[in-house]
Amino acid sequence: MKKPVYPLIAALIPALAILAGGITFSTAQLKDFVDKLSDMGNVSEFPGEFTFHCATAEPQVVWLYQSVLYQGRQYTTDRLPEGITLHIESLDGGEAVEIRNPGGSTTKHNGNMAAVVVAKFTPPHPGDYVLRVNGDSKKFILAVGPDDFAETFMKIATGLFGLFGGIAGAVIAFVAVFFPLRARNRKQAGPPPIPEA
Repeated sequence: MKKPVYPLIAALIPALAILAGGITFSTAQLKDFVDKLSDMGNVSEFPGEFTFHCATAEPQVVWLYQSVLYQGRQYTTDRLPEGITLHIESLDGGEAVEIRNPGGSTTKHNGNMAAVVVAKFTPPHPGDYVLRVNGDSKKFILAVGPDDFAETFMKIATGLFGLFGGIAGAVIAFVAVFFPLRARNRKQAGPPPIPEA
């Protein structure tokens, strides 16, 4: 005689596996997002100049760190100081790169760190560039990095999709396994005995 399959256990195994997969995927996306948020890549103290490398000719942004601990010192500022000028030029050909207004307010926050985009530019080609910041002001921190708002948004969206997809998949798997097995077990067991009068 066949042993009865326990519907609850049989349904929980695939449901929990799908849920674990969704949570793992979401966690990986979230970790990547947080790592990007806290990455300080091409960072330097200004006024002054800083050489950086652009691996692609994709749009880039200049971040102003409004609050950050950098090389053991806390820097705070509300905005780019008055009278400051930014210049970017290619070290390969010496050509100046057009710097544009960011046209909005893109910010990032992570713990005690806060930054805002103050400029955008598109390098004409991959290579080494120099950012020169002139003016008489207290020291502040700028960083150069890719304009990856859309990519960051997609990481958040795919992380949420993975989480909710995992939950929905787990529910569907549970229902698809549990109810048919329970019905089969009831059918195999036959009708309940009729009590004697």
